[in-house]
Amino acid sequence: VDHVTTHAVVTAERAVLAGLQAGCAAPIGATALVDDGLLFLTASVYRPDGSERITASHAATPESLSAGHLDEAARDVGERVVSELLGAGAAGLAPLGSTR
Repeated sequence: VDHVTTHAVVTAERAVLAGLQAGCAAPIGATALVDDGLLFLTASVYRPDGSERITASHAATPESLSAGHLDEAARDVGERVVSELLGAGAAGLAPLGSTR
């Protein structure tokens, strides 16, 4: 069983972890949702002591709510969020894979 919308939001959230080369123990939070035809993604990277965070949010408008279009939008929005987080200094804030 595969719920198309759930699959898309999980793909977007996982795209953040993959793009930041972070495992499940990294101080990162990501959440996505589909609402009114838009796919929204917000992610934050935290300093391990919780004293600072960097957050990025983006939305994508898939051509349709089909599995293929949602998956493409999820990967795209994930890449844009990762790019913004890294550009804002996330790699210096938390121990990410690309900085080890």
